[in-house]
Amino acid sequence: MAEGCQVCDNISSSKFILFEDEDIAVYLEENAASLAHITVTTKKHYPTMLAVPDYLVAWCFAIASKISRVLFASLSIQGLNWLVQIGASAGQEHEHFTLNLLPRLEKDGLELRWTPKKAEPSELKSIQERYKSSTSRKWLFESKSGPVGSETHQEEEVIKQEEGKENYLIKQLNRIP
Repeated sequence: MAEGCQVCDNISSSKFILFEDEDIAVYLEENAASLAHITVTTKKHYPTMLAVPDYLVAWCFAIASKISRVLFASLSIQGLNWLVQIGASAGQEHEHFTLNLLPRLEKDGLELRWTPKKAEPSELKSIQERYKSSTSRKWLFESKSGPVGSETHQEEEVIKQEEGKENYLIKQLNRIP
């Protein structure tokens, strides 16, 4: 738990906790974007999803999937948005990873739509090439016991937040007014 973190405070208050285990907590948002807005998050303080170990990201999404079924069955909702914001430019307000489940009803007034813009094929090709060159190594999955992957793979970059070291994502979060 990080001092001064609203998400950590929500977890520790246990006021509206729906589910928790040793790694994650699920709670109802008091400042909800929609009726029955639910937050799924890690108990350990991670500034963004990019810093969360893979197995915890997978566990958060697995729990969110189970909760989503319950929401449809128990609240008669008509839709559901899952929202993860990474960085200030994407709307992240708290320096703590959260997966928000936003139950939806027709004409509920919550706008999450955008107008698609046609991308130029040359731009798409350039992005594709940069992506492929950055991911040319095999992917590893971070399990609780460490990275899991190919026996022939020697080293893989795994995004982690090292305590006491500066991280560009945290710098972005600090730009939030």
